[in-house]
Amino acid sequence: MRWQEGGWLLENGFKRSFLKGTESAVPFKELRDPTIAFTPDQILKKQVKPENMSMTQLQHYVDIILGNGGDPTKWRVDLAFKFSTPFAGLILVLFGASIASRRNRGSIILGAS
Repeated sequence: MRWQEGGWLLENGFKRSFLKGTESAVPFKELRDPTIAFTPDQILKKQVKPENMSMTQLQHYVDIILGNGGDPTKWRVDLAFKFSTPFAGLILVLFGASIASRRNRGSIILGAS
């Protein structure tokens, strides 16, 4: 596989097709495949683990996986987790503030426990 003139040129391989439970393989010497969506720059770019990506980067990664026909469920869950974590902290603060501001009708010792 070689990058040439803005696209990938595949050399000396087989084009496989699967149809209704049968498989066929046709040899080729050279083949241009416009469906391959990545570029050499994307391959050379420093790879970041999806766990360390920002929300925007992770959404882009999920879109790439979908475009390649993969299953991005794991990364969608991680994206939802990244989105929900700050809200969980906010909810805890709101509940904690309401409980802390409640007046106790007992002695000082009971109020401290």
